[in-house]
Amino acid sequence: MLFKKYMENIFVTIVLTTQCNLDCKYCMNNSGKGLIPEDVKSSSFEWSSAEDIVECLMSISKARNIAYVSFFGGEPLLKMDLINSVISQKSKFSDGSVRFAFTTNAYLPFNQEIINSIINNNIILNISLDGPKVIHNSSRIAKDGGDCFNNVIDNLNILKGNDYKCALISVLDERGIDHGKSIRDISDFLSKYSAVYKINPAYALNGSQKDIVEYSEKLLEEQSTFIDSIFDSIRNRDEMQYIYENNVLLTISNIVKQKKKVYVCGASGVIAVFPDKRAYACYNLMDDSFLISDNVVKEKPSIIDSSLHEKMNRLRIENYPVEYREVELYGNDYCPLENNFQSFAYIYRKKMIENVTKNLQSFIVGSAEHLSLVNYLNKGFNNPYFKNAGPMESLLIK
Repeated sequence: MLFKKYMENIFVTIVLTTQCNLDCKYCMNNSGKGLIPEDVKSSSFEWSSAEDIVECLMSISKARNIAYVSFFGGEPLLKMDLINSVISQKSKFSDGSVRFAFTTNAYLPFNQEIINSIINNNIILNISLDGPKVIHNSSRIAKDGGDCFNNVIDNLNILKGNDYKCALISVLDERGIDHGKSIRDISDFLSKYSAVYKINPAYALNGSQKDIVEYSEKLLEEQSTFIDSIFDSIRNRDEMQYIYENNVLLTISNIVKQKKKVYVCGASGVIAVFPDKRAYACYNLMDDSFLISDNVVKEKPSIIDSSLHEKMNRLRIENYPVEYREVELYGNDYCPLENNFQSFAYIYRKKMIENVTKNLQSFIVGSAEHLSLVNYLNKGFNNPYFKNAGPMESLLIK
């Protein structure tokens, strides 16, 4: 089959389901921010068949080459039959180079069918794990009353037994402080299960204003200590102590390379498709200004491509407040819907850049410490997970 490629590759997110087996306290579906419209929240808002999904992907592939298809939710593993069926029909929308990914809470047990699908299709796998049991279970609540943490660990051990690499995504908020666990403690815990993980600061911390200020100050202090410890290991050339937390790794790499961010967020190369065949720039950007198509199946390829190009231009950094540029070295994951530059997440990211920059200033090019820094970056990005994920740097952890 001949695929017409008008422009660069595209990353397609299929919003597979709005159903979930957890009721997380910080879930965006329950955030009240209007990110997910009421009709999308409805449990009846589901794909009727895998063929419908494939039809959408076929239409998009005529406008852009689809490099990656990511299944999102809700909890995508609740629709594993749809995932398998779509993958089995990949020749209809790809020349064979397409890769598949999904982010899961890993509460559903990884039975042999799921494991076989993950391994046989080389699926890029991201798993949510907020830290030790007392932290993870305090916000991730199973609707059936089960133990979220134990199920995740069981599944991680199954992956380990099959020598399959995944990445972990952790939400950082006040729970660590409440339970006596520092950022370094959480990092050390996550590293036991995956060499690749990402600690994401929550946008808002809970409690009274006084509590929030105290939490924020404590977490920022912990972050500074955490980053200093990473650089101490680099300076001492202690490879056994290297830490490859994704946000720190990206920040160091981007500053060293003096890489400037072109777009506000990773949605510049993404199109998110919903069960009604509407397509937006992202599952978070369900706004008329980011609408790609009312129905991607009925849309002409040239119109889809034009809409994508227009959306990419709209997401360019110069079209947003200067505050976005102040966190530009953190990575392309700052949501343009979040304009609260006093939020904990924004302050945390900006502080990370300051802490990394401060440490990098002590390195002399060509010194033993500088060579250790280069070695650290090379080893971080040569991790088998990233090789599995492919060459797109923006895909390190989505």
